[in-house]
Amino acid sequence: MAPPSNREWPRFLHYAARLRVLGKHITKFDPPLLLAHTTAFMLLGYQKPVQWLFPNLRCVEWQFDPDPECDTSSMLSLAMLLGPRVDDVTVMQVNPLPPWASTLMIDELRAFALSRTNLQHMKIYCTQMNESSAPLVPDIIKENKELRTLEVWQQMPGPLPRATWMEVAHLPRLEKTIVFVDEFLGTEDEQQELRSIPGPLFQFLSQVTIHADSTASFGRFLDFMHSSSLENIALIVTDAPTNVEVKTFFTKLTKHRLRASLRHFSFSTALPCPRNDDSYVITADTLRVLLAFRNLITCNLVLQCPMRPDNTFLLCAAIAWGKTLTSLVICSKSRRRWRRPPAVTLTGLGALVSCCPRLAHLGVEFTPNVADFQETYDAGIRPCPRASGSVGSFSTGASTLANLDEAQLITLAGILSDMFPMLLQLVSLWDREEDPVGDEDADDEDETERWRKVRAFTKAMAIVRLQERAWASPTDDEHNDAQSDAWISAAR
Repeated sequence: MAPPSNREWPRFLHYAARLRVLGKHITKFDPPLLLAHTTAFMLLGYQKPVQWLFPNLRCVEWQFDPDPECDTSSMLSLAMLLGPRVDDVTVMQVNPLPPWASTLMIDELRAFALSRTNLQHMKIYCTQMNESSAPLVPDIIKENKELRTLEVWQQMPGPLPRATWMEVAHLPRLEKTIVFVDEFLGTEDEQQELRSIPGPLFQFLSQVTIHADSTASFGRFLDFMHSSSLENIALIVTDAPTNVEVKTFFTKLTKHRLRASLRHFSFSTALPCPRNDDSYVITADTLRVLLAFRNLITCNLVLQCPMRPDNTFLLCAAIAWGKTLTSLVICSKSRRRWRRPPAVTLTGLGALVSCCPRLAHLGVEFTPNVADFQETYDAGIRPCPRASGSVGSFSTGASTLANLDEAQLITLAGILSDMFPMLLQLVSLWDREEDPVGDEDADDEDETERWRKVRAFTKAMAIVRLQERAWASPTDDEHNDAQSDAWISAAR
């Protein structure tokens, strides 16, 4: 690999001037864009004839390259990409940065932010940075009061100063951010000071990721979130809440001004609940509180405690959200065998998907009661004739198949293939290869094997069902005849 020659530079600069977006993981663009290997930037930097190789670049997504041979060039690539017109920056790094790299990155981002007044979007996702990162957020907003996105997630050495949180809360155009609620709220005295601050806080938020120690902390934060256009909430709570705490939290949420605007809601917990404590079982009665949000498109609740929606709740959810719902996940993310089996059955799943034509992703633990379908299934009657066929991903959580024999596994696959004819992914917690975390139950080889069989059977049966439906469609006669002629010709 070599840098461009003197004859090649003009052509390179010609096309480089056309570049507006550069990154690996920018999902709003199709096809996905690729960032060049960092070694390429090192070679370009040695002999570049102009200060900015990409003068019209507006959006940059950068990742630190952990390859020791590319460390220097990786940092160089960041400096080269932050050109004069860049107003959208994403920095990503999953693994901890070396101290030297962390320092250089912070210095580069700080210099960039302080030299701009037009920055619109700044997103930094790093697991660890050095102590110099603490004042980075104040520096970012010092000259950029028109920020629309400010997301900084890192293992910082300490909380943001109170004054900085107030500046973030008062940014006049802020639409998307991450809030560490307990840092923002502070002590009880500091919360009293918050109530006396003039003017609305977070007035124009439309999307927020919230980290809180408890649901109670988030409930208190709602009093200071004045946006009436909040469409997307992602809540991450450290401690597993009890059912009463969740119901109290949901109830307060429904009384907030965001009730009319909320479209996407996700709620997850970091720590598992105690075993065999029924106070942590999230009941269908508690879940029904969320039905007050009539405009939900996605509702994803993944807690480390037992989740017990029932068939009635699924039917009510289908009635409330059926026209808009694209994702519904209500299940535990802990690989545990709970004392009571799931209350949802195949009948409830069928009713849900029959009423939700846009549902693409479903996650719910269920009891595979194939005996209820066996007679009609053996008679050749479709188990779910009104299924919409839109679900492409189904997560079964810690649902178990221990009570099903081989024939019943085949029946289950037949039911699922009819219920989800477009299914691309069937996921069970018993498929996880990593060791159990916390006090999860150990992997069960028999359970894993049962789900492997169901997955294989379901996929094969779904293909056959799609073929049969295509063959039965009178509108496809010409296509089918042409396909048959092609097969005959190929055989000859």
